[in-house]
Amino acid sequence: MVLAFACSVVATRSARADILQETWEETYPVSATVTLHVRNGDGRIYIYGSEENEMKVTAVKRAFTKARLDVIAIRVALTGDTATGGDIATIETIIPPLSPGGGLTQDRSGTVEYTIIVPQNCSVAQSDLAKGEILIEGMRGASVNATLGRGRLLARNCFSPTKLSVSEGGMDIFFTWWEEQPFSLQGEISDGDLRVGLPEEASLRLEAGSSRGRVLNLFAEEGAENGEAQELRTTFGSGGPGEMTLRAGTGNIRIEKAF
Repeated sequence: MVLAFACSVVATRSARADILQETWEETYPVSATVTLHVRNGDGRIYIYGSEENEMKVTAVKRAFTKARLDVIAIRVALTGDTATGGDIATIETIIPPLSPGGGLTQDRSGTVEYTIIVPQNCSVAQSDLAKGEILIEGMRGASVNATLGRGRLLARNCFSPTKLSVSEGGMDIFFTWWEEQPFSLQGEISDGDLRVGLPEEASLRLEAGSSRGRVLNLFAEEGAENGEAQELRTTFGSGGPGEMTLRAGTGNIRIEKAF
């Protein structure tokens, strides 16, 4: 099933006077272990895990002109996964290339902001954004993968095998509670700072390193085992089955308590 940006559309003018926007939303029944692929250029991707076996997609398009707004398309495709017996959901933004002879005055505006609610056991196989913000929260499926070119990436309370990558900007990884279960998380940022917040009861093995920055461990009580270095290998709590690997190129890594 393939759906275009064609239903439940509400066109409005943004509070910012010269920006037009359209909001579209749709809900689809999916399997509990649906595999999700999301591809977007400029804007946001927000993914939330829920206990419902459905996928709710809300998309907000913004551009300076109606003509530009109209050429930005949203494609949603649902297909069966013969390997797992579940579903594969693909959500992507399609923007036609600019005219080669259009010159510098062509309208290059256009962003899309996605809010996607999926079953918490969903596998986020792909969440790719060129510029903007990615948020992924409450996932427990087979995997979480997110790649961001420039902007900020936030992962919160994800107990899936997780791989996060940012070229330029910032990365935040937060857990507001802890569960003793096997999981791994890899976070890498080329240019920018990476921050991790862990609850007091966290139990895991952590390895962190920055090529041209520092690793600040602020998790312990003041005056006890806090430190700063370029490399850190440590164990929180009893170690547990959780593992976290953090890498920064130019930038700092900060590990602290989440409250």
